Amino acid sequence: LLAFDEVGLPYELDPETLETLGRYPIRKGADALNYKAHTKTDAKNGDWVLFSTEFGRNMTLNAIVRAASGTIKSHQSVPLPNSVYMHDFFLTERHILFLLHPMEFSPFPFLLGFGAFIDSLSWNPKAGNTLLILDRNGDADPVFLDAPPSYMWHSVNAHDRGDEIIADKTAHIINFEA
Repeated sequence: LLAFDEVGLPYELDPETLETLGRYPIRKGADALNYKAHTKTDAKNGDWVLFSTEFGRNMTLNAIVRAASGTIKSHQSVPLPNSVYMHDFFLTERHILFLLHPMEFSPFPFLLGFGAFIDSLSWNPKAGNTLLILDRNGDADPVFLDAPPSYMWHSVNAHDRGDEIIADKTAHIINFEA
C-alpha cells in the first residue's frame, strides 16, 4: 500500500496496520523523482502509470509505465516548454496525455520561505494550453499541440477511437484574480 503526495517518493504502508514503513522507490535503486499524487492502472494488462516533475532551469516531466510484474516498461523524460503546475493526467490504450494548462509555477518564494505553495502559482490564460501526447511504449517522439486555455484538476476518462483521442476532464469554476 502506497501513499503519495506531490513532492517526492511515495510512502509504503503496512496494509493491515497502516504503519509507515518508509519511502518506496518506484524505480529500483536511487529514485529521487517528485511523483504526483495521481497514478493510473490499466485494467486490461495491469500496467501502472505514474508521472513526476523535475524543476531546474527548465521543467522536465517523467512518465513511467511499470508492468504488473514490477518491471519498468518505459520511462520517458520530456523537457517542457515552460514551468506549469500539473496534478493529474489522461491514460488511453496507446497514449499518455498531459494538459499543460497556464497555471504557471514559480517555486522560488515558496522554497525560500517567503510564501505558501499556493502563492507560487499564477493563472496566465494568455499563454493558452499545451497538450503533450506521449506514446505509452515510448516508441514515438512526444507531440505538443496548442489548445485554448482551461484549467484541469482531475481527469475523468480517456480512450483511443481510431486515430482520435477522446479525453474528458472535470469542469471547475475557479475565479483567478488578474
